[in-house]
Amino acid sequence: RPSVAITRIAENDPELTSVVLTDSASYQMKSLDYTKQIANAMMNNTTVTSLTLSGNNIFDSGIVALAEILKVNTTLTALDLGHNKFGPTGLVALAHALRENQTLLDLIVIGQSKKFGENALTQICEMFDDNITIRNIGWRLDSRQSFRINQMITRNNEIERRRQANMDFNDLLPLGHPERVDQVQESEPEPEPE
Repeated sequence: RPSVAITRIAENDPELTSVVLTDSASYQMKSLDYTKQIANAMMNNTTVTSLTLSGNNIFDSGIVALAEILKVNTTLTALDLGHNKFGPTGLVALAHALRENQTLLDLIVIGQSKKFGENALTQICEMFDDNITIRNIGWRLDSRQSFRINQMITRNNEIERRRQANMDFNDLLPLGHPERVDQVQESEPEPEPE
């Protein structure tokens, strides 16, 4: 039941690491209310690493509320929002939040009732300028941008592989990323001949 899960999330129950509320009839009847309650409870939660809310009729407004947790929560590593009813507004909110998030690894957004559109996918591409941790986005895309997005996911996976192997990954980091060490040193100007 959604209310029991929300209470346990809010209480930071150490036994609760995974929340699965899939195709819940009671959730669907009060989708926005439950989604906002979960978002609020997750703000300070330090135990839940996986949150599955697939098939619960969550629209853009609910996704916007959930996106806010990604800005502050440092425990959640997997978020399944598949088979809901959000579109570009929700995806853009997730993209903006993921620019700040460095812990989410897996995001599932497949099976939405609306198409995301090119602008929302551009926002996802731009998110990868800051996010080097997300390693999987589960969706089906019919866009020319899908190749670039897949390249960025591959890059993030390679960064993690090199990090685990204690190998340098500076060449993979986006320009301007705080972890990037510029490889090109500006040389001292040569003194003018006298």
